[in-house]
Amino acid sequence: MIKNISIIGAGNLARCFVERIITSKKNYKVFLYDVDKKKNKYSSVRNVNFYPKINQNLSESQLILLAIKPHDFKSVLKDIVEYGHKKSIVASLMAGVKLSIIEKNLNKDFYTARVMTNINAQFGNAQSFILLGKSFPKNRMDNLVNFFKLFGTTTRVNKEAQIDKLTALCGSGPAYFIYFTEIVKDTFKKFGFKENEAEQLSKYLFYSTGYTCYHNDSNMEDIKKTIVSKKGTTEAALVMMEKKNIRKVIMDSIDQAYKKSIQLGKK
Repeated sequence: MIKNISIIGAGNLARCFVERIITSKKNYKVFLYDVDKKKNKYSSVRNVNFYPKINQNLSESQLILLAIKPHDFKSVLKDIVEYGHKKSIVASLMAGVKLSIIEKNLNKDFYTARVMTNINAQFGNAQSFILLGKSFPKNRMDNLVNFFKLFGTTTRVNKEAQIDKLTALCGSGPAYFIYFTEIVKDTFKKFGFKENEAEQLSKYLFYSTGYTCYHNDSNMEDIKKTIVSKKGTTEAALVMMEKKNIRKVIMDSIDQAYKKSIQLGKK
């Protein structure tokens, strides 16, 4: 059973995890490690302990989450070998870094996994995809999956290439939606709406549309058809987007994210 969690790296994704754990009122004890002391926002939270360096407290954790940049991981893995409890779970949230490389640097003394998730974890709406190391035992797998269910849905994958593709699609995905929402917000402002109005209207537009798509049994193409009238306003906008080849631009952009994920794994 997972009771104590160490999160190495206190960046945006790590903070989403900590915030979710706090608001869920689950009885987890969290050790948060980051060299930047300014990232300690939880000094008043009883079950969250912040440290600027990895130390002996790491040995108390059944789960260690690597929420660091790929170029930092080798030095961090040395600290895990020194301070971590053998046979604890080390789950990498890093983009691109292969499980085989992580296992090699940990001397195979830990159970390893790669997990691709996103910032929606903060409110329990993330999609988390889990790739397990070859020696990962069944009973520990259930512990890991149940832990990530706190942050949203979980899906097992069997190939490293799937994780790299899901990094580009689901890990980075929220940024694509936010980018498009910002464009809509700017258009609200162009049409004379105030900053705060534009912010709230664009956010709610995307929230309500996403909610409709998720709860509607029809596919997205059919849902879209219920909005588009022939020679109407919506059709005029969509025709312009097709002329500008927006679909190809977006797909090519996501492909660049996928290529970057692969590139990170080769460094």
